Amino acid sequence: MKKNLILALVVILAIGTVLLVGNLIIIGDKVAALFPYADYVFYGIIGFLVVLFLIIPFVKVFLSPQLPALDETEVDGLPEKELRELGFLLAKNNYYIKDAGQRKMHKAGLKDYFNQHVGDKELMIRKISIELEKRYQSLNECIYTEALTAFVITGLSQNGRLDFISLLVINFRLVRKVVEASGFRPTYKQLIWVYYNVLASALLTNLSDDMLDDIDMTSFAQSIKLPAFVISSFLDGAFSALLTLRIGYITKYYVLKGRKSFDKKVARRYGIKNARKEILNVAKQGKDVLKKKMKNLITATSD
Repeated sequence: MKKNLILALVVILAIGTVLLVGNLIIIGDKVAALFPYADYVFYGIIGFLVVLFLIIPFVKVFLSPQLPALDETEVDGLPEKELRELGFLLAKNNYYIKDAGQRKMHKAGLKDYFNQHVGDKELMIRKISIELEKRYQSLNECIYTEALTAFVITGLSQNGRLDFISLLVINFRLVRKVVEASGFRPTYKQLIWVYYNVLASALLTNLSDDMLDDIDMTSFAQSIKLPAFVISSFLDGAFSALLTLRIGYITKYYVLKGRKSFDKKVARRYGIKNARKEILNVAKQGKDVLKKKMKNLITATSD
């Protein structure tokens, strides 16, 4: 089983690397055509950014601690000893609190609480439930923020290759943020499935951008009195945001259920169900941000 997991991980990384490098080479050649020797500077900068935004988040996620489950229904059935151990684990891994000083105080406070209430199962469950609710909220905020980022960046870029790279970076960062906000990672098997979805989402947004380029939106744009490029930007952004929401909620599902669940169909349903709930909110806010960015861009170029 372990060999199969390693093989699957190597295959996914190899495919992702080939696609990423291929897209970067094409962009680098275009840069070199405009500015001689600029491609070397471009590759140097890109190499640094790949380490910073892809490799480091990936390593951080895999080195994070694993927890059986963060679902409240699972917690209620734990014996007192395991509840106390869970309380200490939550105290230790509380990176959803950004400020280091507050994080240290919160950690000490939780430890004291669980030391003082040994034997009182009901109070320990209540305290853990409060702590989990804070993490759920932080998880949802991370997912929403990254989906909005995906909407705006891919909506503005209008370039399939840049969209592929952007969504890859955004979703790698999203998985890291979900793991940091919860304090724990899914199992390695679950993570491989999550990163497979990350790669598939980046490929899909690349293809969707090419498909939208082939569609003549002039007549449709005239009927609703909007420029064709605005409609294309909105559709690009909405599709990328939907895929990012799906990735975020699949990761959240595995964090909540822990090692007991590796039902890909259930995880997919959970991901798309929650993504559908949030996409309208993301699209509404993303549309306003996109309009503002485009307006600023047009003003800057006209000046």
